[in-house]
Amino acid sequence: MTRLILAFALVLPVFAHATDAVTRLADKLAAARSLSASFEQTVAGANGAVSQRSTGTMMVSRPQLFRWEVQTPFAQLIVADGKEVWVHDPDLDQAVVRRFDRQLADTPALLFGGDARRIGERFRVSVLEDKGGSLRFELSPVSEDALFETLRVGFKGDALRDMTLVDGLGQKTTITFSDVKLNPAIPPARFVFTPPPGTDVIRETD
Repeated sequence: MTRLILAFALVLPVFAHATDAVTRLADKLAAARSLSASFEQTVAGANGAVSQRSTGTMMVSRPQLFRWEVQTPFAQLIVADGKEVWVHDPDLDQAVVRRFDRQLADTPALLFGGDARRIGERFRVSVLEDKGGSLRFELSPVSEDALFETLRVGFKGDALRDMTLVDGLGQKTTITFSDVKLNPAIPPARFVFTPPPGTDVIRETD
């Protein structure tokens, strides 16, 4: 019995800290009913060598509305309307559309479009940095089917600063945000995609 009580006493502070981290992150996310920003994204392999670099803009609005537009080096548009997700490659005259499902709901960008108060149901959360107005969290998905192993999200004040994802192969994607606007008025039409004439539409059904 003594060992059981000691074990419980050791776990309790960790659980309390984790709960506090979830609450603090949920508060940050809930404050953003909508969000827009420019981004620079780099992708590096497990050896640290950068294999991709891109820039563009993003918009998010609750609930589950998302627009990610890559401008360089090649144009690509990803639009989620809460029911479907479109990926449009204008250079290929091709668009892929699939049903919006739980796996897509757990993608990092849609953290800002989902239900912030349920973040603890989908991720284990800890605070990595809390000083000088900077706050950084680390998230690990609860689901074994998640698209990444860890996600770090950084804030400066209330503004989103950066995100870093690491997948199961050690590939690291770093996204740095600038010109961040919290709760801008975003026209609903920005989250609607209509394929241009002549676009080859591929509908995935899985």
